Amino acid sequence: MRWRWVAVVILGACTSPSFGDVEAHLNAYRYFDAVVVDASFVVASDRMDYALSPEDTVSVSFRGEDVELTARSLAESTYYEAFLDNVSPDQDERMTIHVRSTWRGDATSTVTWPAPVVLDSLPLFASRGAELAFAWSPSGEPEPMSWSMYVSGCVQFNAGPLVDTGTATLPANTFVTQDGRETETCTVGLVIGRVRTGELDAVFAGGEITAAQSIHEEFASTP
Repeated sequence: MRWRWVAVVILGACTSPSFGDVEAHLNAYRYFDAVVVDASFVVASDRMDYALSPEDTVSVSFRGEDVELTARSLAESTYYEAFLDNVSPDQDERMTIHVRSTWRGDATSTVTWPAPVVLDSLPLFASRGAELAFAWSPSGEPEPMSWSMYVSGCVQFNAGPLVDTGTATLPANTFVTQDGRETETCTVGLVIGRVRTGELDAVFAGGEITAAQSIHEEFASTP
């Protein structure tokens, strides 16, 4: 009789991976009379883009509605996006973003909206060679603010931080023209934004969840 040796391998208990190696970047911002919500994910160890499995979902809950984000591709990266039409968030309204994965589990992150930005009217015409002063409604909260340019003409993009005091003055020559267009008059939009950071689910390796209110006013930029 021949003996046959049989090797028996006893496998240890396997645990499904969580989002502990993934960073989540979850952002919502008001765009005119709508809210745009986007989400992207990065593997923390190698900074590579991370795409959810087809059966996984990202959704946003706001004012009793649950809207699923749509997967989109950009330059070999995947991000997720949803539009909430005819929505103007109020201060301290809560928004929740859910990530549901059959393999990695679920994660829930929340953020409350900062106060809307109310900007006083800008002059119809403003010289690039002069200071530009403007005013808005301060929120009374120590939240980051910024200004940027919505460009549709001869002026180069520019941006910077603001302190939420309710007034600011941009120095002369902040608005710089493109080469060869120094004598032109063109339309410029000044965008004022206020952002608040929320509570990202601790299961993620890092990242953020934010909500941003903004408003823009246009004026004619002259030499």
